[in-house]
Amino acid sequence: MALQKKLNTTASDSPIIQGRRIVFDLRILNQGTVPATAIRLIDYFPAGLTLADNNWTDNNDGTASYNTTLGIDPGKEETVSIAFTVDLGVEGQLLNFAEISTAKDDLNDLIQDIDSTPDTNNGNDTVVDNVIDNSGGDQDDHDVEAVLVERFDLALIKQFDPARSVNPILQDREVTFNVIVLNQGTIAASGVRLVDYFP
Repeated sequence: MALQKKLNTTASDSPIIQGRRIVFDLRILNQGTVPATAIRLIDYFPAGLTLADNNWTDNNDGTASYNTTLGIDPGKEETVSIAFTVDLGVEGQLLNFAEISTAKDDLNDLIQDIDSTPDTNNGNDTVVDNVIDNSGGDQDDHDVEAVLVERFDLALIKQFDPARSVNPILQDREVTFNVIVLNQGTIAASGVRLVDYFP
């Protein structure tokens, strides 16, 4: 058995920023010669993501379990998805892991996988992204996907402009202010509109 995890760029919001939806696809492959049954999946999601998928159960420990057991014939594969919402205040790179936690054969015996060990321990495997042939020492039933959460951050500074104002400032004289809008985030901002509150 093998598993690959990838960002679903079509189903995910773009750009990825706080408060938006992000979806990962888990591709599960039966690379063996016998049917695999009772396949269970576990997702290890990082702080900063909140599960937003009724097909999964949040275990309240940074993991989620897929609610349906899978059966996959030899040489076949199946893809399932998992959706999250990015928490407020989150930015930067996030790592989301997933693993086959258990599987059985057609006789209902636990499978002894030839090149990986299904379990629910995220820290006991060497994980190389998207590898399904064990290269680099990878456990191919366990995979990771990195995503970058961008930052949307606009700021405004309003300053009195004495050079463009009529001094001294008296009634019926023109007063000018400069309004500076700064993009302090990591993505482009468009459609920016301003409102001025004058006394």
